[in-house]
Amino acid sequence: MVQQAPLVMLDEPFTGIDEATSRELMDLILEMHRQGQTILAVLHDNQRVADFFPETLLLTPQRACWGATRAVLPAFSHVRSA
Repeated sequence: MVQQAPLVMLDEPFTGIDEATSRELMDLILEMHRQGQTILAVLHDNQRVADFFPETLLLTPQRACWGATRAVLPAFSHVRSA
């Protein structure tokens, strides 16, 4: 990435790629975050969110919850990943 935008928005960045490429992409995303960039990513994979994203905005048709991922995800444990 040539420019270091303060905000990087990603819509389902892991869809359609193999696991090795997913790991490379996650490494890149984590490096951008370490360099001070804010990452806004739309994901339906709750496990990947739990493993890599410290804060989460979780949306359902009935509720929205934002905060530390470790606190947000259990509140929505009844919601199935798409």
